[in-house]
Amino acid sequence: MKRASAYTLSALLMTCLWTAASAQTLTTNPETWAGVMGSPTASCTGCTFIIPAGYTFKLNTIGSCDGCTFTGAGTVDISTAFKFPNNTTNFNNITVIFDATPGSLKNLNFSNDSIAVNSPLTWSSGPVGITNSRIAVNAAMKFPNGNLNGDSIYLNSSITFSSSTDTIQNSNVTMASGSSLSTGNALFSNSVFSLSGTAALSTLKLTSSSDDYYMSGNSTFQNSGTATYTTDDFVLTGTAGFSNSSGVTVNGGTLSTYNNSTFTASSTFTAINETMSFNDNSVISVSSNSFIQGGSLVMNESASFHESSSMTLQGIAVNLNGSTSLSVSATLSLGSGSDLTIGDGTSTSSVSVSTSGLSVRNNSFVGIPTGSSSLHVSSGSFTNDAGSVSIASTTAGCATFSDAGAKTCVVLAVADMTLSATDAGTDKVALAWTDNGTNTADHYLIQRNSYNSDWSTIATVAAGGYSNGDYHFTDNDAPSGKIGYRIVRIDGEGKTTYSPVSAITIGSVNTDASIGIHPNPAVGGTFYVTTPFIGQLIINVYTMTGQLLVHTEGNGQTQYTVHLPTQTIGSGAVVVQTIAQGVTRSFTVLVR
Repeated sequence: MKRASAYTLSALLMTCLWTAASAQTLTTNPETWAGVMGSPTASCTGCTFIIPAGYTFKLNTIGSCDGCTFTGAGTVDISTAFKFPNNTTNFNNITVIFDATPGSLKNLNFSNDSIAVNSPLTWSSGPVGITNSRIAVNAAMKFPNGNLNGDSIYLNSSITFSSSTDTIQNSNVTMASGSSLSTGNALFSNSVFSLSGTAALSTLKLTSSSDDYYMSGNSTFQNSGTATYTTDDFVLTGTAGFSNSSGVTVNGGTLSTYNNSTFTASSTFTAINETMSFNDNSVISVSSNSFIQGGSLVMNESASFHESSSMTLQGIAVNLNGSTSLSVSATLSLGSGSDLTIGDGTSTSSVSVSTSGLSVRNNSFVGIPTGSSSLHVSSGSFTNDAGSVSIASTTAGCATFSDAGAKTCVVLAVADMTLSATDAGTDKVALAWTDNGTNTADHYLIQRNSYNSDWSTIATVAAGGYSNGDYHFTDNDAPSGKIGYRIVRIDGEGKTTYSPVSAITIGSVNTDASIGIHPNPAVGGTFYVTTPFIGQLIINVYTMTGQLLVHTEGNGQTQYTVHLPTQTIGSGAVVVQTIAQGVTRSFTVLVR
């Protein structure tokens, strides 16, 4: 029997079967399925129910609704094995409460809803779409195929996707201890995943872009197939574990580990322009080859990185501080102007690096500052552009390995000076330094080293020419490649002391795309980063020991303002890293 005109739900008590009826508005509160349909087992096909705000429609019998629409701003309460067979049923802009498991569950779509899942839900067919909704998952949900878009999901139980392709986009997923989220081949994008306690996230094969993953407690994230993460941010704390059984690639994002967390790649690990910071007692383990290009890698405290095969570093600065360790079972290879600094130069630093073979080529550099850090190369040699160079199997203390060969350091008296080197345009480098001992200085020598030659003096600056011990000089004839600068202070009695070395790379990118930082020194902890292009720019600011202070991303501007934390003002210097157009640059900025 088909009704062509609109009736209120209370007027339809004698109707047992609707097909494609006009929209009906609930007028009794609360209303029940039997009250509306005249029978607790009645069926409705293609019907639309409008539930006003403050009203509740109770589906508390074994009826069925096939291809229906529930809309309005009220509540649908499902408290029995009600059936949703075959055709797609839509819930729009209402509250849906599942207090019982439906007798049949197929093809449900939710849009702008508030959903409470208090009883297990298993869809026998899909797809299932949930869009711009708020979901409290207090009982298990299982989808054959799902698309979650724009949702806020509070997961206290489990969600399982059983199909080959599933998507979570533009959503916030909060996973409580003991909860789980399991997918097949999945696409995640522009979403935030927060895992705590013993929460578990697992995927078969994953493509992830612009997502944030925050893991704490003993939470786990396991991917069984290949995984690609593009511009994603990872923060692992506690004893959280992130593991990949097949190849994993991270590109253009950040990866930070703290406490006793672990990052494991059972196959290959590839990092492109990734900012990585491994801290505390966290452990990174890779079973196959590691390839790391661009970006940066800083290890602090007692973090460790274990590579069971070979590691290749291309165009990246790696700083190993504190008592960290890096072990490479096969060959550790540096190329394209990479820097590996073993130890932070303090008396308590005892970094350990071990490898079977070492290759340092294409203007790359390995340095061990003064201290208790060491490099162990079991082959007893390393390869540079000139060929094989014999070295001791273990080198402790101060040494360098580069195109110039292996050299032990001459330990110099270090003055209380800070120095920064900044790209100032074509073949130009702007130097700025401060000297707390300027009252005893007679003059300064500015020295330059191209990392394959000895230090050479390029200028002399008289002492006392600037106020507050601040000095400036521009090298107008800087060579291409990686350059080191240092300042030699000479007092009235001829005694010499040295500033720390500040490094910069010239000519690695188009000079029209130079990035500038001003003012330097940064008075009051504020400075500006200028760029001639308006594409994406990532700015990271680190302490001199590698602690991340500021992370910001911009787009569409040519100047960005950076405010340092108050506690850094007057600290001496910070390292500013910029990532743009696939190129990573580092600058030292003095802080006054």
